[in-house]
Amino acid sequence: MRGLMIAILMLLLPLASAISNPINSIPNEDYVGGLEVVLVIEDGFWTQESWEDLENYGLYPLRALSDSSILAWSEGTVLSSSQFEIRTADQAEWRGDGVDLEAQSGLVKIVLEPRLPVNAQRQIVDIFTSLGVDIRGVMPLSYSTMPLDFTILLHNQVSVQALLSIHGILWIEPVLETNSRNLVAAGYMGSNQAASHPHWEFGINGDGVVLGVADSGMDLDHACFRNATALGGVGTEFDGQDAIVSPGPTHRKILLYNSSIDGGDTPGHMDYRHGTHVAGSIACHDIYRHTDGEKPTNASTMSYGAKIIFQDIVSADGWVPPENITDLLMENSVNGGIIHSNSWGDDTTAYTARSADFDLWALEVPWSLAFIAPGNTGAQLLEPANARNVVAVGASTKSASPTLWPSSSIGPTEAETFGIFAVAPGVSINSAKADGVDDSLNDDLRVSSGTSMATPIAASFAGVLQQMVEQGWIMGANEQINIVNISEISPSWSSLKGGDIGLGHGFTPSGSLIRSLLALATIDVGGENNYFTRNNETGWGALSLPELVDFEDLESRLGQDNLTPSQNIWVHDSFRSNLDIGEWITSRLQGASSQDIGESPWTGHGAEGPFLQTGDVWKKRLVPEQSEDLEIIMSFPAKPEPFIVDDLQLVVKMSNGYSAVGGIYDFDGYSSLTPSEELDVSGLINSNETSIGVKISQLDLVDTEWVELEVHANYIAPGNSPGTVGVDGNRIGFAVAVKGVSRDSINWEDADGDGIANAEDLCPNEHPQQYDLDLDGCSDDTDSDGIDDRYDLCPMNNPGPYDMNLDGCTDDSDDDGIGDDIDVCITEPIDSSFPVNSTGCRPLDSLLLISNVSVSGLSAKVWDGLLNVSWIITDTDFDPYLTGSRIMINQTGSQSYFPILSCLDQAVVLHAGIHSCTWLAPNDLPIFSINGMNMHVQIFAQSLNASPSANVDIQYFDSETYFSAFNGQNEDILVDGDEAGSANPVRAIGWGIITILGVALIAKRLWSSMKEEQVVEYEQANIGEAFVKSDNKQNF
Repeated sequence: MRGLMIAILMLLLPLASAISNPINSIPNEDYVGGLEVVLVIEDGFWTQESWEDLENYGLYPLRALSDSSILAWSEGTVLSSSQFEIRTADQAEWRGDGVDLEAQSGLVKIVLEPRLPVNAQRQIVDIFTSLGVDIRGVMPLSYSTMPLDFTILLHNQVSVQALLSIHGILWIEPVLETNSRNLVAAGYMGSNQAASHPHWEFGINGDGVVLGVADSGMDLDHACFRNATALGGVGTEFDGQDAIVSPGPTHRKILLYNSSIDGGDTPGHMDYRHGTHVAGSIACHDIYRHTDGEKPTNASTMSYGAKIIFQDIVSADGWVPPENITDLLMENSVNGGIIHSNSWGDDTTAYTARSADFDLWALEVPWSLAFIAPGNTGAQLLEPANARNVVAVGASTKSASPTLWPSSSIGPTEAETFGIFAVAPGVSINSAKADGVDDSLNDDLRVSSGTSMATPIAASFAGVLQQMVEQGWIMGANEQINIVNISEISPSWSSLKGGDIGLGHGFTPSGSLIRSLLALATIDVGGENNYFTRNNETGWGALSLPELVDFEDLESRLGQDNLTPSQNIWVHDSFRSNLDIGEWITSRLQGASSQDIGESPWTGHGAEGPFLQTGDVWKKRLVPEQSEDLEIIMSFPAKPEPFIVDDLQLVVKMSNGYSAVGGIYDFDGYSSLTPSEELDVSGLINSNETSIGVKISQLDLVDTEWVELEVHANYIAPGNSPGTVGVDGNRIGFAVAVKGVSRDSINWEDADGDGIANAEDLCPNEHPQQYDLDLDGCSDDTDSDGIDDRYDLCPMNNPGPYDMNLDGCTDDSDDDGIGDDIDVCITEPIDSSFPVNSTGCRPLDSLLLISNVSVSGLSAKVWDGLLNVSWIITDTDFDPYLTGSRIMINQTGSQSYFPILSCLDQAVVLHAGIHSCTWLAPNDLPIFSINGMNMHVQIFAQSLNASPSANVDIQYFDSETYFSAFNGQNEDILVDGDEAGSANPVRAIGWGIITILGVALIAKRLWSSMKEEQVVEYEQANIGEAFVKSDNKQNF
């Protein structure tokens, strides 16, 4: 254990040394530099927020050790916190054989902790310098998300034991010598028969796929690879003088050959002929059969139609792979490769920096997948096959019922994971043989056995799966279909009858999706009890394409309408995209080293997603076929060591109330079923596996209407680039492959995206947004008016028949604010100053009532002196009004009267509610003669209510008291002797004109008064409008 120097409340404790040898020990008695500490949360887990908050305590988080503990770097002082407990960090690990660490010598690789601050790196440099080891030239002194490493030669004064106590060192591993791992195989994997390849008949042969391989060299002129059968033949160049042809885009087989280390499968080099045999196993297509258009033979493989990227990593010095394995993987990726085969490694079971490189690339470039030979020891598999995101391939016999080759290395890894992913034929494999002559144009074969042979065969198998995804043979639900005639895609030698087949648009699969499909495309390697589950020896089982797609059955159905392949398979890939992977990588790196790709994090933009963070749950409901077992495989890329594997759990819930959890099986090989209500997903233990499966027997699927796939992100470790996908991020993508479902069933699809499955959605083509409180998939109609709530402007009110515009509200046709259902009046025009009442009407204006009219001052019906007229105006709604009186005269003896005197404006006296006017005869009488003419008093009144509905007609009251008067005029002048009461015509006309002019002036003044908007108080009533005859007369 390393000493812990922690100062709580600003106190420092000395660091005690556990090394007894003063020469080899780290001088830390008086040392007060930085150190590693473990921070533990007793209740809860480390969140992204709490991770970022550590800097406030003077701490730099390096990596999560679990969901509740973090390794951090302290610059020498740790402030106490109630949020976490501070503990001692373990010392570094020796990842080599259990030798005497004091006596270990030779080259060793020092691997540092990730995310070390530059000050910590300087401290490590200083310590090595004090030990007599100068590492300044190999330490970049720059921040790195991934662990930095460097190689040193141990000398007598420095021991491994001493180095392990240096703070900041993650592990130390010995530098070991890299070694190799040593048409029947294709037949067994393609059809379970030695000589049958039904998938080739359909053109499923790796066409369009690029397969990468790094090995000992390649015999470029071998018939498996060269461009032409002979000099001058089809495919030659330089006027027929070159049958081999330089590798490149136009080469039929070799897209790229990296000869930077060595330039061929050279006699005398270590593992001569190994690389040629491996390359033949991955993509051999015999040139003679190719040129003649015949069915492949002579060691042609599953993906005989694929092209190869070959990287020669063996020279006269032996196996010399690059220090950064990511350089090999990047070259494969930027040139269109996903799959990369590696039949080599170091003789150690430890997880090494090389293992981490493979995992890093698979995580940061999810469209990549490395196949690794685990070794031929018959014991624990060797690095880098123990990496988390690779496919470690064991060797099996060539048989329809394969068994494990006894020398094939097995799991578990030192991290207690299965290690072996699957097995493939690796015994007596016949493949291309190098002859050491550059232009012999040979076509020799040789037999070899081992996981070195099984690995490229498995990679070739995966090339077929990649092609099937890219060309739409395997797809998700209800994808757009392209109708293709079989004759367009099958080879010329195919015996298939004609017919159309529907293929999807296809996409570039991630390494995770290929892993999931590989796990489904396996047959059990039987044990003693004939029950099989994933295990350390054979992984998911022996690769077998018919377990995924039965091409013989597909051939029998050619000619059927609406035929599509793999109708019982459904896939989802978070990394599905239209990105150009090569351009995407180049853009991220911007010229930096391939190993620095994690320093330029990716958010997942451009991919389908989802990318989960802690607490997220992804769900998908599918319909089981019930005629076969249901198998689900979920895979994801994990961060490399020393980072923890994120806790991603696969849960499958069934409509019958039972659930299954990924990786938990009963003795019969099927998943354990538990009542869904008893399942606590948060309490599941992380297995550290990156491919997890569920298998449910068809017997348990009887009457099961649906199964729901759930991916639970129980814990995704925080990082320094939150929101990104990768080694420094806190989000993760995944891929799921399912076999045994009705792929295109729409019952449990969600066509309208409202979160309600079609089978339960009463409106499957309508998204109700937030207007579906009863979760029936339809927009609610709360008031039952036939208008959906999302369109209903009045969702709580049923307007009945009063909604002509169908907006869900009661209409208001006259816009008076009262709905038509209770509005009994049509209000026109609208005037906010005069609102309507609750029934939509303006209050009725009561008519003015003229009463108590009194005429006094008459003597025997003759007016001679003071004439007084009084009256009362009553208005029940108390409107202001105008009122007055006038003397009316009948000059002609007819029923027609006209006024001769008027009492207006200020002449009207109001006292105690009584209006009165007075005239004095003869002073007020007209100048023309009125002697003997009948007169009476007329009272008038007009409301000043300005409401549009007010009754402003002038009200008249004609007194029935008639009288006459004498104005003293000469009777001879005024009255014609023959016709009493008639005036002299000339004078009558004159007075008539004067009267008309007077009336006109009065009318003008009254009209002006009526146009004014001010309300005249009751006591100040006056006349402002001409009197007009009206039917509203009151007679008493």
